[in-house]
Amino acid sequence: MSPKLNFDVIVIGAGPAGITAGVGLAKQGLAVALIEGAIYPGAENWSGCVYFTENIARQEIFGDEIINNAPFERKVSKRGMFITDGTTTLGKEISSDKIFKNSMIVLRPVFDRYLAERAKEFGVIIFPETHVQNLLKRDGRIIGVNTERGPVYSKVVFLAEGDASELVRKEGYETCAEPSFMQGIKLVIKMPQNEIEERFKLKDNDGAAYEILLRNANIGGATVPLNIGGFLYTNRDSVSLGLIISINNLKQYFNGSHDLLIEWYRSLPFIQNFISGGILTSYGVKIIRSGGWKQRPNLVDNGLVIGGASAEKGESFSTASLTNEYVDPLFNSIYALNSRYLENWPSYLENTRAFFETYIDLPLGWTNINFAGNMNVLSRTLSRARLLYSLFPPSRWKKIKKDTGALKIRLKFNEIRKKIKPSFFIILINTFNEIAAIFSRSDIDGLRIFIFNKEVPNKKLPLYIRWRLKIFEPFIKRAMSLVYENNDVTTDEKLKSAGKMVLGRISFVDIIGISLFTIYYSVLIIFVI
Repeated sequence: MSPKLNFDVIVIGAGPAGITAGVGLAKQGLAVALIEGAIYPGAENWSGCVYFTENIARQEIFGDEIINNAPFERKVSKRGMFITDGTTTLGKEISSDKIFKNSMIVLRPVFDRYLAERAKEFGVIIFPETHVQNLLKRDGRIIGVNTERGPVYSKVVFLAEGDASELVRKEGYETCAEPSFMQGIKLVIKMPQNEIEERFKLKDNDGAAYEILLRNANIGGATVPLNIGGFLYTNRDSVSLGLIISINNLKQYFNGSHDLLIEWYRSLPFIQNFISGGILTSYGVKIIRSGGWKQRPNLVDNGLVIGGASAEKGESFSTASLTNEYVDPLFNSIYALNSRYLENWPSYLENTRAFFETYIDLPLGWTNINFAGNMNVLSRTLSRARLLYSLFPPSRWKKIKKDTGALKIRLKFNEIRKKIKPSFFIILINTFNEIAAIFSRSDIDGLRIFIFNKEVPNKKLPLYIRWRLKIFEPFIKRAMSLVYENNDVTTDEKLKSAGKMVLGRISFVDIIGISLFTIYYSVLIIFVI
């Protein structure tokens, strides 16, 4: 590398963020160098992801034609949320070409490389297999980077390292002494294309992506608070599955053994329902920064931008000008607003017990009782009462109340509740509509129940529950659509609208039913259990 290479902008990291920044700046007439440590962009991103394309498809970046011709695995047409305790799984999925129109499943080694090749067409110069060792500074400003192949100079450096953020830490831009990280663990299972479409109930080339909450497991006679989230999605001829867990929890409660953890997840009956008979082709782990808004690093310095690029052609790249051009617009963007809204969510998920235990045990335990064979009405009723007592004994009320209160604070539930509180007139109208709906022949759409590796039909649910689910099903679907859709609506507004969509349908049937339910089972627990 020449000792005197000069550019307007150096971008470090050739992931989608770095490539997008490079293209956007090159289109403004700036000379851009993109430095990547891997043998080619994407080579170290060994698997794939669900990717939203609307930003990179903007005309000032790649444009629709380039993105439409990108090597996607599948277009997402179905998403779902599930909870499981290992034997019973309960969830809801929705299908929509409109809601997921910009959502694609990609394999990063293929997709990133494609974007990088297109970036060259716009004048971005890419240096692969080049590692940045440190930033070059002169008179209090960044003037370039030092690599093992020599120095490269620029007016401004854009740092897009990804989650590991080695230079951010090394150069002293962290604002948190111990940033929080999560461990991503992923497997890729090779399967025939038609087999994938049959198991996930997909049309040709459509894709599915599921998020899964896993009940904390019992290890060595005690429940271990791993607090794990799982995922499962379809590639063209393979299925990706994996886990996301706090590194602290993994080290403290599972000795850091992610190998055993992913094998346990892979063996779950619900997962086996989709991947049995497939062949493992790849396995890997990834560090994911999880501290959120509270742990963001310093984003600008004289001649340096971290995490994004917003610079116009000119000579001034001071901290003040970069703050004005980049930080201020970023802080007012929908992404920053969402990050601030959920700033306490990561710490709650790492430390909660009720969310990954009690809140999962209740619906799954109720489902097991409903589908248990050889039980009369009395036996089922007593089993439900025992379940309630085991989950909410007086000795645990204080802890559950504290955990629930923390959840309400994290999601700012009081703000949501103010918007969704229905009036007496609305509740009355809802009641008349529900009475009329008794005669409806519509079925429950998208509700899926698995016991071990067998899916059980919704029609076996108790009549009352089926009736209530049929009433709420269209509104649950619309609420999920609001949350899933990737648009300019902030997370808090989405949750408020979704809550109003569902809870705004409450009727006197629900109020009376909940009251009778509470009284009936309270009496059973007090006098029988």
